[in-house]
Amino acid sequence: MLDSRRMARTYYKLLYRLDGMDGLLLWCTNGSDGVATTTDNCVPSFKTEADLLAYADASSVVVKEEQPVLHDLDAVVAWLADPHGETIVCSELLAAWNLFGDIARSCPQHTVSFGDRDKQVGVVYDKLLYGHNLPSITPAGAHYTPEWSGDEITSLRQILQEGLDIFVAARREQT
Repeated sequence: MLDSRRMARTYYKLLYRLDGMDGLLLWCTNGSDGVATTTDNCVPSFKTEADLLAYADASSVVVKEEQPVLHDLDAVVAWLADPHGETIVCSELLAAWNLFGDIARSCPQHTVSFGDRDKQVGVVYDKLLYGHNLPSITPAGAHYTPEWSGDEITSLRQILQEGLDIFVAARREQT
């Protein structure tokens, strides 16, 4: 069952793909984003929406009815295998970074380690954010394409690998 410390949050379905398989998590927010965890700080993962909703119902959690956006972690794995600046898809890597951060904040055993390096981490995150070209931050008619230094690519690779490792360690398949 869900950790009761998370009950005052609003819950949403989060769709991810890893190893060619789709799964769902319960993403939640109450001003601070995270994912639902069990009392032993695992992140429950579900193969089907019906399984997720049954789990949520058994935990007295209401899940908002919204179509989840895919977090393609296979794309992250592919980029990690061959990390180059010209192959960075800012929207995919930013979504993964944010998901990994939410998991790290939700699982106390990982909070200290994820993304806790130096000022370069903030520069790399900002490049992903602005390179996503969201209408809310990119002026009409403008487009930003980041240029990546070798050190920034190394930093991004380290952050995403660490985040992926945290995701894999924390996730528990629910049956």
